[in-house]
Amino acid sequence: MVEDDAHICELVSLYTTKAKLALITAADGEAGLAAYYDEEPDLVLLDIMLPERSGWELCREMRKDNPLLPILMLTGRGEAEDIVRGLETGADDYVVKPFDPNELMARIQALLRRAHPFSTGNLLSSGRLQVDMQNRELTAAGEKLLFPPRELELLAFFMQCSGQTLTREQLLDAVWGRDFDGDPRTVDVHVKRIRRRLDTVESGVQLVTVRQAGYRLEEII
Repeated sequence: MVEDDAHICELVSLYTTKAKLALITAADGEAGLAAYYDEEPDLVLLDIMLPERSGWELCREMRKDNPLLPILMLTGRGEAEDIVRGLETGADDYVVKPFDPNELMARIQALLRRAHPFSTGNLLSSGRLQVDMQNRELTAAGEKLLFPPRELELLAFFMQCSGQTLTREQLLDAVWGRDFDGDPRTVDVHVKRIRRRLDTVESGVQLVTVRQAGYRLEEII
């Protein structure tokens, strides 16, 4: 994370630690670029207005070095032209300050998921569910379940963001992709199907509807 505001770094660090993600911070553009080459991060959070070198410059150089690197701009510049410039420069997503930390984490998880959808040894657990992302296998209390691919991907994303309320738009972006132009209510249909499947096993979780907000996966105590 390249950010010169220590308070924002501390806030993001609290949430990334909770999500079991390691956060490396740099307070200016030069230090951020050096950390990028030294650490080879899985994802970069970039402010735009930075000492030494701007976020625009860093984004261009990082994107040139690694075309697949997930880059999220986190900045106070919220004008439409700034957002367009950020995305055209190479950012995958753009979040304007002040921001909701839960939404930021959902966006981070979505970017990581798209960059490393089924990385080796990547196991997700929630309640009595476990997903083997490498082999695309789902078990509940040790019992193997057969889910259609899209439902498995959607459930896996809920498990990655367990306890967080996810909007329909966030779910579409993460699972169907940013270019999806179908009916957004397809999310609701898939959630209903997942619920029906989970009701037949000892999953230890439930998909909760959060009124006028979205859905949340909760563990059943």
